[in-house]
Amino acid sequence: MFATDFTYDGVTLSSKGYMLCEFGSGDDTRAGSRISFTTVPIDKGQRFLMADAHYDECLTTTLHICKDLCTISNQDNLKLTPADVSALSRWLNQKEFKTMVFDATGWSDIIFEASFNISTIEIGGDIYGLELEMVTNRPFAVKSQVTKTLTFTSGALSKTLEDTSDEIGYIYPDSYKITMGATGDLTITTAIEGRQTKIDNCTNGEVITITYPSIATSVSSHAIQDDFNYVFPRVANSSTVRTDTITVNQPCVIEIKYKPIIKVSL
Repeated sequence: MFATDFTYDGVTLSSKGYMLCEFGSGDDTRAGSRISFTTVPIDKGQRFLMADAHYDECLTTTLHICKDLCTISNQDNLKLTPADVSALSRWLNQKEFKTMVFDATGWSDIIFEASFNISTIEIGGDIYGLELEMVTNRPFAVKSQVTKTLTFTSGALSKTLEDTSDEIGYIYPDSYKITMGATGDLTITTAIEGRQTKIDNCTNGEVITITYPSIATSVSSHAIQDDFNYVFPRVANSSTVRTDTITVNQPCVIEIKYKPIIKVSL
């Protein structure tokens, strides 16, 4: 990836008068998603079985920034003052993860949630740049939120949903909103996982919103916590199938919002 700018917490680096750069020699090796494997030997150590696989660490990388070379007239203006470092630190060194997007070809919809630890880069006692240790909250990035609306009618109670995630398995959607088109018990079944979500005593026009791990309804008289089987719907794929079939037993409209996982190196 080649980039000179990024957007962090809704603000671009270039609007601050800075750019991404490289101090010293470049490095072509970039950090990616790292999985830790736990194996168990069999056949006297001639073969190993997989016991567990999990992520141990979040995605991290190191970036350098300096003043925008296109706007600087002489070398003295390249220097950063303590006030400059203070302003950048206030923006980048936050206690919460904020949205980060690189301004690079093919990266505009690849989102990181990050914060930065900051070190100064000094030459001859003067500060000419900052080293940013970018720490994210996931072992991978996500793509921009996808919204899919599935309309189920009495003659078409099955619909398909494509999961474009790079991670094989499942994720819980950011939002799963059901608008009932009939009165009765609702069952939602997915083909890939064979999961069955059931909500009893629904009414026509009721809006049910599932945001893992909670559920809410627009009908105040519906004790939905008692009528829900707590099998939360998921967006899933397998190693060979990306398109899931969702089947319901009642007419309804389901709006699904989720962020596909994308595994890229930084």
